[in-house]
Amino acid sequence: MPNKSLPTKLPATAPQNSVVKILVDKDFYIRDTTKAGKGSHVNLKKKGVFFVITVPHGDVRRGTLNSILKKAGISTKEFNEAYYGSKKPPY
Repeated sequence: MPNKSLPTKLPATAPQNSVVKILVDKDFYIRDTTKAGKGSHVNLKKKGVFFVITVPHGDVRRGTLNSILKKAGISTKEFNEAYYGSKKPPY
């Protein structure tokens, strides 16, 4: 049964490590950093997909998160279920 208490909007900010974990759980993998250069951004790829998703360091703001999810083909509902899965929603 779906959890009706989950928010319908994305969080205002989400930590980089949480976003990366959710993407990895959705079959993305962290790209080899020796080819991508150095830095605090994380580059992810998915087998059979011809683009790279870059997650910035620190807290990822809602607009950036929305762009990342659209590129990854992940709905707001799917993200919120994974993000708030074991956490209490922010209200």
